[in-house]
Amino acid sequence: MSKNCYKKFIERTESQLCANPKVFWKFIKKNKSSNDIPKTVHFNDITSSNDKEVSDLFAKQFSSVYTEHSLSKLSGDKTIGPDGLSGEFLYMLKSILSYPLSLLFRKSLDEGIYPEILKLSTVKSIYKSGDKSNVANYCPISLLPC
Repeated sequence: MSKNCYKKFIERTESQLCANPKVFWKFIKKNKSSNDIPKTVHFNDITSSNDKEVSDLFAKQFSSVYTEHSLSKLSGDKTIGPDGLSGEFLYMLKSILSYPLSLLFRKSLDEGIYPEILKLSTVKSIYKSGDKSNVANYCPISLLPC
Protein backbone atom coordinates (compact mmCIF):
# COMPACT_ATOMS: atom_id res chain seq x y z
CA MET A 1 0.00 0.00 0.00
CA SER A 2 2.87 2.35 0.86
CA LYS A 3 4.51 1.72 -2.52
CA ASN A 4 1.22 2.38 -4.30
CA CYS A 5 0.72 5.66 -2.45
CA TYR A 6 4.29 6.71 -3.25
CA LYS A 7 3.82 5.75 -6.91
CA LYS A 8 0.59 7.80 -7.09
CA PHE A 9 2.38 10.74 -5.47
CA ILE A 10 5.17 10.52 -8.05
CA GLU A 11 2.63 10.33 -10.89
CA ARG A 12 0.77 13.35 -9.49
CA THR A 13 4.02 15.30 -9.11
CA GLU A 14 5.02 14.30 -12.64
CA SER A 15 1.70 15.43 -14.13
CA GLN A 16 1.89 18.78 -12.30
CA LEU A 17 5.55 19.41 -13.12
CA CYS A 18 4.91 22.15 -15.69
CA ALA A 19 1.79 23.60 -14.09
CA ASN A 20 3.07 23.65 -10.52
CA PRO A 21 6.88 23.36 -10.22
CA LYS A 22 6.69 24.26 -6.50
CA VAL A 23 5.41 20.74 -5.75
CA PHE A 24 8.38 19.27 -7.59
CA TRP A 25 10.98 21.40 -5.76
CA LYS A 26 9.29 20.78 -2.41
CA PHE A 27 9.65 17.05 -3.07
CA ILE A 28 13.33 17.44 -3.99
CA LYS A 29 14.06 19.57 -0.91
CA LYS A 30 12.26 17.13 1.38
CA ASN A 31 14.19 14.12 0.05
CA LYS A 32 17.66 15.58 0.32
CA SER A 33 19.74 13.72 2.87
CA SER A 34 20.86 15.37 6.08
CA ASN A 35 24.17 15.21 7.90
CA ASP A 36 24.39 14.58 11.63
CA ILE A 37 28.18 14.69 12.12
CA PRO A 38 29.09 16.21 15.50
CA LYS A 39 30.60 19.74 15.51
CA THR A 40 33.87 18.47 17.01
CA VAL A 41 35.50 15.27 15.77
CA HIS A 42 38.80 13.50 16.32
CA PHE A 43 41.03 11.10 14.40
CA ASN A 44 44.11 9.53 15.92
CA ASP A 45 45.56 12.32 18.13
CA ILE A 46 43.95 15.26 16.28
CA THR A 47 40.72 16.96 17.40
CA SER A 48 39.04 19.75 15.47
CA SER A 49 35.82 21.70 15.01
CA ASN A 50 37.12 23.75 12.06
CA ASP A 51 35.21 22.77 8.89
CA LYS A 52 38.29 22.43 6.69
CA GLU A 53 40.23 20.46 9.30
CA VAL A 54 37.24 18.18 9.92
CA SER A 55 37.03 17.59 6.17
CA ASP A 56 40.76 16.79 6.09
CA LEU A 57 40.35 14.32 8.98
CA PHE A 58 37.59 12.51 7.08
CA ALA A 59 39.74 12.54 3.92
CA LYS A 60 42.62 10.88 5.81
CA GLN A 61 40.29 8.23 7.25
CA PHE A 62 38.52 7.55 3.95
CA SER A 63 41.72 7.31 1.93
CA SER A 64 43.00 4.71 4.39
CA VAL A 65 39.95 2.45 3.97
CA TYR A 66 39.23 2.92 0.25
CA THR A 67 39.16 -0.18 -1.93
CA GLU A 68 37.72 -0.32 -5.42
CA HIS A 69 36.29 -3.78 -4.76
CA SER A 70 33.98 -2.59 -1.95
CA LEU A 71 32.67 0.34 -4.05
CA SER A 72 31.76 -1.97 -6.92
CA LYS A 73 29.16 -3.70 -4.73
CA LEU A 74 27.16 -0.55 -4.01
CA SER A 75 23.68 -0.02 -5.42
CA GLY A 76 22.89 3.58 -6.30
CA ASP A 77 19.28 3.33 -7.36
CA LYS A 78 17.91 5.04 -4.21
CA THR A 79 20.82 7.33 -3.33
CA ILE A 80 20.78 11.07 -3.88
CA GLY A 81 23.79 12.42 -5.75
CA PRO A 82 25.25 15.93 -5.99
CA ASP A 83 22.44 16.89 -8.36
CA GLY A 84 19.93 16.34 -5.52
CA LEU A 85 17.96 13.73 -7.46
CA SER A 86 17.58 10.06 -6.62
CA GLY A 87 17.81 7.36 -9.28
CA GLU A 88 14.44 6.07 -8.17
CA PHE A 89 12.85 9.49 -8.70
CA LEU A 90 14.40 9.82 -12.17
CA TYR A 91 13.24 6.32 -13.01
CA MET A 92 9.69 7.31 -12.14
CA LEU A 93 9.97 10.30 -14.52
CA LYS A 94 11.64 8.36 -17.30
CA SER A 95 8.78 8.83 -19.76
CA ILE A 96 9.11 12.63 -19.50
CA LEU A 97 12.89 12.91 -19.15
CA SER A 98 14.20 10.29 -21.58
CA TYR A 99 13.83 12.29 -24.81
CA PRO A 100 15.27 15.64 -23.59
CA LEU A 101 18.13 13.82 -21.85
CA SER A 102 18.88 11.78 -24.97
CA LEU A 103 19.16 15.04 -26.94
CA LEU A 104 21.55 16.48 -24.38
CA PHE A 105 23.70 13.33 -24.30
CA ARG A 106 23.75 13.14 -28.11
CA LYS A 107 24.90 16.79 -28.32
CA SER A 108 27.57 16.09 -25.70
CA LEU A 109 28.85 13.09 -27.68
CA ASP A 110 28.71 14.93 -31.01
CA GLU A 111 30.69 17.88 -29.66
CA GLY A 112 33.10 15.75 -27.63
CA ILE A 113 32.33 17.69 -24.46
CA TYR A 114 31.66 15.96 -21.15
CA PRO A 115 29.73 18.36 -18.88
CA GLU A 116 31.64 19.44 -15.77
CA ILE A 117 28.54 18.91 -13.62
CA LEU A 118 28.66 15.16 -14.41
CA LYS A 119 32.25 14.99 -13.18
CA LEU A 120 31.20 15.94 -9.63
CA SER A 121 30.55 13.54 -6.81
CA THR A 122 29.60 13.94 -3.19
CA VAL A 123 31.39 11.89 -0.57
CA LYS A 124 29.10 11.16 2.36
CA SER A 125 30.33 9.95 5.70
CA ILE A 126 28.20 7.08 6.99
CA TYR A 127 28.33 6.41 10.73
CA LYS A 128 29.10 2.77 11.54
CA SER A 129 29.20 2.41 15.34
CA GLY A 130 31.01 3.57 18.46
CA ASP A 131 31.96 7.14 19.38
CA LYS A 132 30.27 9.49 16.89
CA SER A 133 33.01 12.07 17.34
CA ASN A 134 35.70 9.60 16.20
CA VAL A 135 36.25 9.91 12.45
CA ALA A 136 37.44 6.28 12.31
CA ASN A 137 33.84 5.21 13.04
CA TYR A 138 32.62 6.50 9.65
CA CYS A 139 32.95 5.00 6.18
CA PRO A 140 32.96 6.94 2.87
CA ILE A 141 30.24 6.60 0.25
CA SER A 142 30.68 8.40 -3.06
CA LEU A 143 27.45 9.60 -4.64
CA LEU A 144 27.51 10.32 -8.36
CA PRO A 145 24.93 12.25 -10.40
CA CYS A 146 22.24 9.91 -11.70
